[in-house]
Amino acid sequence: MIHKYKPLLALIAIIFLYNGCIKEIPFENNKTFNRISISGQFTNRPLTGDVTQDIDYHVIEIAEIPNENSESQANGDPIENATVQVRDDQGKTFDFAYIGMGKYRTDAIGEIGKSYKLEVTIGDHTYESDFHTILPNAPIDSIRPALGSKSFISSNGTVSNRRIVDLVVNTKIFDGQNPLNVIYRLKGEHEFKEVDDRIAPDLRTCFIKQNFDFGRINAFSGEDYPEFQLREIILHTQDYDYRFANNFSYLVEQFSVDKQTIKYWNTIKKITSEEQSLFDPPPGRFENNIKCTSHPDEAPFGYFTVASYTSKRIFTSALKLGVPMVNFCTGFGTRRPRECIDCRLFPNSTTVRPSYWVF
Repeated sequence: MIHKYKPLLALIAIIFLYNGCIKEIPFENNKTFNRISISGQFTNRPLTGDVTQDIDYHVIEIAEIPNENSESQANGDPIENATVQVRDDQGKTFDFAYIGMGKYRTDAIGEIGKSYKLEVTIGDHTYESDFHTILPNAPIDSIRPALGSKSFISSNGTVSNRRIVDLVVNTKIFDGQNPLNVIYRLKGEHEFKEVDDRIAPDLRTCFIKQNFDFGRINAFSGEDYPEFQLREIILHTQDYDYRFANNFSYLVEQFSVDKQTIKYWNTIKKITSEEQSLFDPPPGRFENNIKCTSHPDEAPFGYFTVASYTSKRIFTSALKLGVPMVNFCTGFGTRRPRECIDCRLFPNSTTVRPSYWVF
């Protein structure tokens, strides 16, 4: 009967990777389910004042996971009437305000050395996470792009190669006293310049953001590596295409977490690895850190991540990589794609130059 659940299971796994907020995968193969999913993270990352940049770091997302007969949305109906707080080990609470789509946000930030737990109330149901401590972090020593190639089979059966860019990290995950358990999240941003024959108005330059968290979990325990050193680890691979024609920026965010959290992420990583299908029997029951204290028989999905934050940003381009790149708008004559004359049509595009864009 597991085939009836495959679309939902696959979707839930994708949500884990896209949001960076791990949720327990439901492996009930012989019954329906309809439960609450609560996930999110609380970090010590300083606020920038830009909600679009800050929203990923201090947000709790709550939804009802539908059963197989439900007419609810495939990814669950958002819960809008919850009371959401984070409590520290001194009893201080931080309230989260509802911002839509089942998401609750706070402007509070955590402190290294303090412990935090999540508390959620939905009607007469209360949910609590374990306490987790914000642990020390360490700088990211080195990240760099590396050109490579990947073979693929074309529609006519011939084998061809295409250029790719690997993002490679070399760093010591050690805080000076203890090895670190780290999770990496990856973002990209590229500069796109309009191509048009018009004289006025002036051609625009857009800055287009991308989220690279989709499809891969980058979680590492320092104690698993000699001298706690990550050497030539590929965090991300993408096609070498028009996005590198002008300046391209990678942002690598490193979150230091405790052993319970890294164990959870590594379990998800194992299940979604190439060696094991998502629909194979799971290697064991997942240790979820959120419980329903008012109704002990209820088993909510979700994981509350507490982490310290550091990051590193680099810039590259076709010029720096030493391989020419054909512009996105080349070869179309006067019938160019609409984005060539209005780059604001690209998803997640803005004409506002970021403060960190130094070119």
